[in-house]
Amino acid sequence: MGRPRKLNKKLIEVILDKISDSETIREIFETPDNGIDCSWTTFRKALVSDDSLMLRYEKSKSLAVDYLLSDIEHKRKKLEKQLMSGEIDPKQGHNLVNILKIMTTNRQWSASKLRPKVYSKQAELTIKGDKQEPLNIKWSS
Repeated sequence: MGRPRKLNKKLIEVILDKISDSETIREIFETPDNGIDCSWTTFRKALVSDDSLMLRYEKSKSLAVDYLLSDIEHKRKKLEKQLMSGEIDPKQGHNLVNILKIMTTNRQWSASKLRPKVYSKQAELTIKGDKQEPLNIKWSS
């Protein structure tokens, strides 16, 4: 294998497209013959040094999360149709539903970590008052 190419605009677009399509960094940089002939280290250094590229990378990751969640919905609808039409017998369907539940839980967890502002279950409220005056909250009845 020859020396990896330097990162260029076209290669960056290919990498960001793959990320948007929910491929992982490992899949992108460790899969042989996928058209990516630069290393993760090279791409990481470019991300760290270029704020614009980092923003595009974060947007691609957000798109990937949305894609993964829509994929679960698509699979759920497909399974529902198969169960309702009798294409899948109930015992097999029960196992498939359980697998879908596990996949859904995993995708929800991933989404909450990758896009916590949108998908996190944690509701956090921070209220800062003035040092001179305490914060007073009153309910009128």
